[in-house]
Amino acid sequence: MNKIDLIKQNLSLVDLLEFYQFRLYRKGRLYAIRCPFHTDNIPSLFIYPDTNTFYCFGCGKAGDAIDFVKEYFEISTSEAINKILDDFNISPENPNYNFNVPMRQEEQTKDWLFYYDILEYIDYLYTKIKKAPRTIDDLDNPFFIEACHKHEYIKYLLEKLSLSEPFEKEEAIEEAQKCLEGYIKKAEYTEKAK
Repeated sequence: MNKIDLIKQNLSLVDLLEFYQFRLYRKGRLYAIRCPFHTDNIPSLFIYPDTNTFYCFGCGKAGDAIDFVKEYFEISTSEAINKILDDFNISPENPNYNFNVPMRQEEQTKDWLFYYDILEYIDYLYTKIKKAPRTIDDLDNPFFIEACHKHEYIKYLLEKLSLSEPFEKEEAIEEAQKCLEGYIKKAEYTEKAK
């Protein structure tokens, strides 16, 4: 088996990107990263695990693991092949190669998932509340007014939690905590008023 076939048959592009410390975002059965080949604020380079290839919808770069390493490190194809073989301790003579890839980044912390689930539920409620008014008087309902004012903020927090770097996630979690504390105080006040 030649070096190229050895890489293509045994190394996933997802593992390679994690090894090189790229932040992967799960998009259904695909993955996405912020493209390193152009200025990219929202992940536009998609990884297709079924074919072990990538395509960037921002700049049009495409290829496999070897192409990615070649472009990213600005080296020749043969240098990219050798770099991958060295970095992952892959050897044609040793089919039982061994390498350590960091834990999948899709395995998020419990805090992140907890706040995401709650914010997603609030987003759902706000959507329902905004569709609920049937008369002019319903537009004065405090829940409708709150939904109109805060719905976009909840969507912003959801996006920040799902697409941002770890330190930005921490900021979003703090903002979500403050937001939820406000809801709890409001609920307690409403209960006392009854």
